Amino acid sequence: ERQEEEREKKKKRRAMSELAEAYASTRQGYKYLPLVEAGNRVQTYANIYAVVLECSPPRETKGSDSVVNLKLVDGSFRDGLELICFAPEANDLPQVASQGDIIRLHRVKVGEWSGRPQLVGKVGSAFSFLLFRGDGGEKPYMSSSKSHTFTDEDRKQLKLLREDVNVMSTAPSAPPANGNNNASASAPASAAPASDECDDSEFPTKISDLGAKSSSLRSSSLPCEILCMIVYTDAT
Repeated sequence: ERQEEEREKKKKRRAMSELAEAYASTRQGYKYLPLVEAGNRVQTYANIYAVVLECSPPRETKGSDSVVNLKLVDGSFRDGLELICFAPEANDLPQVASQGDIIRLHRVKVGEWSGRPQLVGKVGSAFSFLLFRGDGGEKPYMSSSKSHTFTDEDRKQLKLLREDVNVMSTAPSAPPANGNNNASASAPASAAPASDECDDSEFPTKISDLGAKSSSLRSSSLPCEILCMIVYTDAT
């Protein structure tokens, strides 16, 4: 039992270290991982750009949240990686306009379900997302936060995904990605049960609220410079 507790502590320290790296990247600009690389980093956090191939209608969980499942692809992972996204209100969930639109994820948790990697995020935590039209434009049509960054790296990521004709050509014929257009796509087959309750302990609070957690953060082996930035920086 004690060994199991130690293993859990190590997993949490590793996850917090990866989250700290995700925050620290804001100083040099965000580092975005291809889906295949993110999928190999289970129990960590990552920043990702991807194409939305499928999106389920929103539904309620056993708790007080709503949840939606998205299937994401890019040039590195054409089989699709699932994102399960929770939010206090259904309107706060990603509302994908069309198949092929692009989503940006910041500080998304890389988990695992049925032996496969699975991305998990909760709106209202440190996690955030942006949605862009797949056919062009730099202005997101939906954002999970009131403000967001947009740099030359974002332009580069959008350009790369839009130019990846191979990814788009592998997408099967399907209705628009979200039920908002009177066509609902089913949840990816690997989706966690719809009744699953979101475990809030898996999602760090907003960066501006992390001051209260500074004492527990200091107990980890993170460099002081990164710890200070996590506690006092509010980036999206």
